[in-house]
Amino acid sequence: MEFDEMEIVERIRAKLEARAIAVGWPTSENFSSASPRKSRRKGPGFEFAGSKVFDPADGDDSRKIDWNLTASEPDEETFIVRTFRKPRVVRLSVLLNVGKSMNMGTRGTLKGLLAATVAGCGIMSARKTKDRASFVSFARHPVTILKAQNASRLLMPALIHSVADRLVEDEDRYGTGNGGATANGAADEDDSGGGLALAFATARQQEKSLMLVVTDFVDMNDDDWEALRINCMKNEVLVVFVQDRRERELPRVPFPGVFYNLEDLRGRNLSLWVAPDAAPRWYINLCRKLFGSTTTAAEYAANWKRHEENILERLAECGASVLTVTTDEEDEAIRMVLGALANKLRM
Repeated sequence: MEFDEMEIVERIRAKLEARAIAVGWPTSENFSSASPRKSRRKGPGFEFAGSKVFDPADGDDSRKIDWNLTASEPDEETFIVRTFRKPRVVRLSVLLNVGKSMNMGTRGTLKGLLAATVAGCGIMSARKTKDRASFVSFARHPVTILKAQNASRLLMPALIHSVADRLVEDEDRYGTGNGGATANGAADEDDSGGGLALAFATARQQEKSLMLVVTDFVDMNDDDWEALRINCMKNEVLVVFVQDRRERELPRVPFPGVFYNLEDLRGRNLSLWVAPDAAPRWYINLCRKLFGSTTTAAEYAANWKRHEENILERLAECGASVLTVTTDEEDEAIRMVLGALANKLRM
């Protein structure tokens, strides 16, 4: 990692350290544990949960009989056992998109750097609650896989890879030629997407866990959506939808219009003629004949809104919790994500 990239990592960490991570809840626990939360399930553990009548059919252990309470029972055949709770440990999995589309940003920061900060929010929250966490960065394939470990140990390696992996192309890491991309960087239609599904496969948990998915939903295919749906059934999934303002809207332009030379979300160069919103339809049609790709700021915004609504609808069908964050509102994004994670981790 180059020096300037390490500076970015330190800046992200300092920003997260400075924020109050509001993850707290009342507890009567007297002993230190992996987590201060009370488990919903009774079983072997050291936190006293109460007493009940001994019932072998309920899996009660005769070694837990409280003979003092049993002696006070009028029925000599009634035995009282003590019940205990295990501390509830949440396993957090962070899945971070580091694909080429995340290297976009026109105001505030890049989508990829905002996504790295959001991933850091997840691991910082797990550190606060003394939980274990894992990390997977992905593009078309998983790029970095950090197995579940103490969140305190995971924080710096995950932040470093969150920043550095944005600059790693799939073909550089995997030696897969052009990785299904055409000469101008556009994905072949039959080979686009699939990265999220593979990331879910690497982050598979034996027990129900909390999964933080940070992506811009570019190059999603049917396998990705199906993997997301299945994991929402098995786990608690929080999706952070990362956006840039210029994806959603273009500046208003004066007559006769303005040419924009853009690189689209898949890395393709695009020349776009933007006509004034008030231009008559015949003028816009003429521009299309003369310049090819033509739009207005209003049409551009309407297209994005339809795209966003389609994604949010599919996420609702999957059953995922969703937060939308933008590159020009980084502080607000941190506040929203930390607040959502606080609610998830304290449950």
